[in-house]
Amino acid sequence: MALHTYEAAAEERLPGPVWDFFAGGSGTESMLTAGREALDRVRLRPRCLVDVSRCDPGTHLLGARLAAPLAVAPMAYHQLAHPEGEVATARGAGEAGALLTVSMFASRTLEDIAAAASGPLWLQLYWLRRREVMRDLIRRAEAAGFRALVLTVDAPRVAYRPRDAANGFAVPPGVRAVNLSTEVMAASHGSRAGESALARHSREQFDASITWEDLAWLREVTSLPVVLKGVLTGEDAELAVKHGVSGLIVSNHGGRQLDFARSAPECLTEAGAQGRAGRPRGRGRRAARLRDGPCPRRPLRGGRRGPAPQGPAARLADPGRRTRRVRPAHRRRPGRHPGQEAPQDRTLAAVLPV
Repeated sequence: MALHTYEAAAEERLPGPVWDFFAGGSGTESMLTAGREALDRVRLRPRCLVDVSRCDPGTHLLGARLAAPLAVAPMAYHQLAHPEGEVATARGAGEAGALLTVSMFASRTLEDIAAAASGPLWLQLYWLRRREVMRDLIRRAEAAGFRALVLTVDAPRVAYRPRDAANGFAVPPGVRAVNLSTEVMAASHGSRAGESALARHSREQFDASITWEDLAWLREVTSLPVVLKGVLTGEDAELAVKHGVSGLIVSNHGGRQLDFARSAPECLTEAGAQGRAGRPRGRGRRAARLRDGPCPRRPLRGGRRGPAPQGPAARLADPGRRTRRVRPAHRRRPGRHPGQEAPQDRTLAAVLPV
């Protein structure tokens, strides 16, 4: 079945407000189509006479082996779609050899999700006003075997989403964010006409005052790698690397936050180039960049460029250590010398040394 077939089936089966919560965007919802259009503009650049008798799309990302550069992005309340919720998602991701990023607003416990998973797990966080709540959740994730933390940085509060407001959407009885206390989550269940309960909850619980300097606290309370989700500019990518993050997710929140922003595929080159420019020299640890759209190229391995993965699904890349082939003197380009950085249009933004 194609993705649009699943979407049509889901719309038929789910209650209208739940479907609108899944499918809706912010403001004019212009970014819902902009992202799709940007992906549709991507075209393959095939190479010939390459040995493809054995193809392995697998890769490593922050120490975890993936069968392919694919991941399930963080989404709240999977039980809105299926009784087993995130436990079923974990089983499916594991069977596909993909990464699963679990929302802090998951409707199944971190421990149950981890027990069902056979692949790597990351935990997504919003920055709450009560840091002790975040700290306790992080400790549970560490104990359950989660491999990284994903901090969403493009949502200091939930944006205006017209479908949710029109429906007075609130999380229905029987579904809740079970990894957080009922006190913290109370506002998300209170339906009011013309208002989204999720937007009201975010205004009450999210800390909209955090800055780059606050990342130091998060790095102090965990030994896990920290990944930032929602970076769309080169300036922010450079700052992220300077503040010690281990990876970037180039994302516009699925068109559900800032209306009229650029789509993720349009931001990959800028974010990657500036992220590389912001790294301190002489340090070996590398940060992976994650993307909502196609990866434009694969890393150099032993001096040879591999085929680029393409398609509408989320893509990841963690090339590991990069090697460079030195040209003979008579074939070097003017102004280049052995060991000099390649021009930006030839470097691999997927690798951001930190």
